Amino acid sequence: MLGRRFPNLQGRAVRIAGARLRVTVDESNDAHEISLDENVTREAMHPADRFEAFRRIADEKGWGAEEIGARFGVSAQLVRQRLRLSEARLGQSVPAAKVSR
Repeated sequence: MLGRRFPNLQGRAVRIAGARLRVTVDESNDAHEISLDENVTREAMHPADRFEAFRRIADEKGWGAEEIGARFGVSAQLVRQRLRLSEARLGQSVPAAKVSR
């Protein structure tokens, strides 16, 4: 179920984006229940944090609104709106080509 790589990670420390993390593979609980719990009980991101995160992804990875929206389960239109808000907050103008990608 977990594939051939995951069991080999159990109990090991790995580096992800420079951070050292301990891996725990939970086979005793239902993966769908865990996912639902994470999505239901977590605190929603503040809108200002969200548009700053979208801006950072757009700037650092060069992703457009469609790519960001598809990756994070929101519409491209919402991403474009948030990118405009991030630019307005920074007091910068938004190039039309950058927002429409």
